[in-house]
Amino acid sequence: VMVFGMILLSTLIIPYIEKGVLFLIFLIFWKDRNLRTVAQTNLVGHKRRNLKTSLMYSVALSFLIMTGCNLAQQKELFSSITKLFLGADLVAVFPPGFAGGLEEKELRSYLEEVKATRGLIDGYTFITKTFNDATLSRGKTCLLGPLGGYPLLPIFTYAVEKNYLRVVNTEYYYPKEFEDITIKELPDGRKDAVDALYSNENINNTYHNFDEHDILVSEERYRKIPKPPISNTVIKMIIPEGIKRPSSVDVVNKVRYCTDSLRTGPCKKTYVGKIRGILNKFPGFIFSGYEQSAGLAVAVITMENFRDLMVDFFKEHPDIWEEYNKTIRERGFSYGIQKERLLVKLKPDASKFDIEIVGSGLMNFFKNDLTVLFDTRDMNETAQSNLDILVIFLIIVAIISITLAFFLLLLSNISNIRENVWEFGILRAVGLNKGQVTRVYLYESFSVILSSMIVGISIGMVIAVTSDLQTTIFLELPYRLIFPTTLFIIMLLLSLATTFFASYFPAKQLNTMAVADVIRGNVQIRIPNRILMPNISSVSYTHLTLPTSELVQISVVAASLKKK
Repeated sequence: VMVFGMILLSTLIIPYIEKGVLFLIFLIFWKDRNLRTVAQTNLVGHKRRNLKTSLMYSVALSFLIMTGCNLAQQKELFSSITKLFLGADLVAVFPPGFAGGLEEKELRSYLEEVKATRGLIDGYTFITKTFNDATLSRGKTCLLGPLGGYPLLPIFTYAVEKNYLRVVNTEYYYPKEFEDITIKELPDGRKDAVDALYSNENINNTYHNFDEHDILVSEERYRKIPKPPISNTVIKMIIPEGIKRPSSVDVVNKVRYCTDSLRTGPCKKTYVGKIRGILNKFPGFIFSGYEQSAGLAVAVITMENFRDLMVDFFKEHPDIWEEYNKTIRERGFSYGIQKERLLVKLKPDASKFDIEIVGSGLMNFFKNDLTVLFDTRDMNETAQSNLDILVIFLIIVAIISITLAFFLLLLSNISNIRENVWEFGILRAVGLNKGQVTRVYLYESFSVILSSMIVGISIGMVIAVTSDLQTTIFLELPYRLIFPTTLFIIMLLLSLATTFFASYFPAKQLNTMAVADVIRGNVQIRIPNRILMPNISSVSYTHLTLPTSELVQISVVAASLKKK
């Protein structure tokens, strides 16, 4: 609808674009400048008929360019999403909600062996389960808020290892702000949020006063306020930008962090927290700058903090500790924490066969049938090959569209000649040669087609960019304009070729006639038989419908041609 609407509006400016294109044509072919007035007169006289051709070209081009841009953008978008949410070349995921975790001990031994013998692995890292999933307390949640205790926002808590950002793909790692401490930098110059997470700079383990700024008026009133037990452990964390305002926290002030609580509060076990960094995007996690995403808020902490939280929790729930101990006994979990995800970074030159070997080796240690291994390179290649098939389909549609436009332009030129044959007879009589007659038609046709190409490509690009920007803004990803160059070149070459031949054939027939016959109007311009179906007297068709499913049917048309 948008394409047709903008094409109809473009009819108001197409005549001016045609004049501009014609002016440029005569700048290039300056030797034919004496034909400019004739060509301009033809454009005005053939305006209505040329408009039909121009509209068809513009609609076809805008649709194909728009679809081509969208397909190219989908390729890039799929690759971006896999890099952002999976985070590494190989990702093993243990199903959430199930007891246990990845077989960390065996996986580490295997990866170290492959790293030492084959040299295929650059690094690997583990991510824990969420705190509530790891402690088998799925009816409870963790809460985050300012020291005052309001508001308190439910939050999913994970822990990562110190080498996390050295393993994951950091192309879509977007830090926003950090606490004022010394932080190491990544190779690309951005600050390492995980290094800030593991830093103990500015950490004091004796936070007990939640009214450190003396906001409360009365000391007696302060004593009456019910206060949960406060742990000396300081929880260092990084959070997404989207929960900064809803939870009223920042990197300057200390925060309140609660475990073993209901979503609506109150805090049952309270800790003082420090926000080390606020990020817009963090590979492997759902981080967002939109406040509407606060319901899926994530906090990432250190392995040591996660272990301390679990120890305090199990002191309060010895019955859950017994059940948890059964699941981790002799499993070799580092820090005694179950791991949900394994991320593996492969060498850039690792072949597909090498990746399959590493992946198959990892799957040998999966004890849960629902554990999944994602190969991001293979996923991207499969998606790209599927979208390439659609691009081929678009090219076929482009060829069909240009073929139809060729016949429309051919008929339009023949009609133009028939209506203005007397004028060209006069021009021939006063000295216009055959070559000049042909070039007048060519210049007129090229100005019509090139102007419609300008309009069609512009409209297609505007609509494609608008729709693609909506998606990238929603996902908070950078927008990259990807122009369908292959499709454009094919369309351009086909358009120029069809324009030349559709103008050349009628002009050639006119040039073969005597000037006197042309002036008298004794001419008859036909479509050459070799363009249509030479030596064919009749065509018969056979139609067959092949049902392949309830929703899809294939129709086959067989044509038999009878020669004269």
